[in-house]
Amino acid sequence: MTLLVNRAKANTATTGTGTATVGSAVSPYQSWSAAGAVDGETYPYLIEDGMAWETDFGVYASGAGTVTRPGTSSPQFASSTGALLSLSGSATIACVGNARSGPWDFKPPLAASFTLESSDATQMTLTDDAQVGLMSSTNQIAGPQGRWAYRTLTTKTSAWDMKVKIDFWYPQDNYSELGIFVRDSIGGKSHTVGCHSNSGPTVLGWTSLASAAVVQAGNAFQQDIIPWYRIKYDGTNYTFYWGRDGKNWSLQYTTGTTTYLGAAGGRVGIYQTSRRTAGTPTVMTVPYFSLTGPGV
Repeated sequence: MTLLVNRAKANTATTGTGTATVGSAVSPYQSWSAAGAVDGETYPYLIEDGMAWETDFGVYASGAGTVTRPGTSSPQFASSTGALLSLSGSATIACVGNARSGPWDFKPPLAASFTLESSDATQMTLTDDAQVGLMSSTNQIAGPQGRWAYRTLTTKTSAWDMKVKIDFWYPQDNYSELGIFVRDSIGGKSHTVGCHSNSGPTVLGWTSLASAAVVQAGNAFQQDIIPWYRIKYDGTNYTFYWGRDGKNWSLQYTTGTTTYLGAAGGRVGIYQTSRRTAGTPTVMTVPYFSLTGPGV
C-alpha cells in the first residue's frame, strides 16, 4: 500500500536516472528509517536537485537504503523537466504527499508489466490511466473463455502475496467474471478469486483456460461491496481471501500445491471474461496491485 512518514528528508549522492540511494538526514529533518519507513512499501517522494524537481511513488528498500524511481511510464510521475532527472550527486529526497498520495489504496500496476493470454483469439485491452489506475476491457466472448494478464514468478516454489483492488462495471445483459488468479505455468490449471455477476464473490478452480468449476461461492448481494482480493502462497498452501478495505481479510479457501496445481504456480495476475457475442465491453479498473515476497 502507499504510505506516508513524518518529516523524512535525506541527502542522496546518486548520479544519473537510476534508483535513488537514501543518505543522511537533512537537518532538521529525520532519516527515512528513523521516520519509520517500512521495507518493501511504497511512498510518495520528492527529489529536489537545485531548482529541478521530480515526484512519483517509489518502493523503499531498507537493506539497500534506496527508493525506486519508476519514471515517465508511471501514471503518477511528474518533474520540472518532464523526464527523469539526471541527478547531480547533491540532491535531496523527501517523503512528501503529492496530488496522488491522498488515497492510501492507489498503487496501480502498469499495463506493460503484464503478458496477455487468452483461450480464444482475442486478448483483453490494458490501458494506463492517471485517475483510476489500470483499465482493462474485454469485448465479445462466445463461451466460458478467460482472458488473462499475468506476471511470471521468479521462484515459483517460494512464498508470495498478491493483494488487488478491483473497481468494475457490469453491463446489465451480461454474464461477467473479474478477479485475480494463480496458474500452473505448464498445464494452464488455475485458481481464481473474484466477483461474478450471477453469484457475487467466488473462488473458481479452472482445469484449462476455458473450463472452471466453483469451489467456494459467496452471496450474490455482495457483488457491489467486495472490491478487494488476495492470494497468498506460503510455500505449501495457496489461500484465497476477499475483503472490503484492503486491511481486514475474510479467508475463503485453501488448497495445497499437490491437491490441484501439482507444483507451485508460475503465473499470477488479473483476469476477466464477459460471456456474450455482442454489445458493450465489460470494463474494470485496478487502482491497487501489490505482489511481494521472495517468490517475486
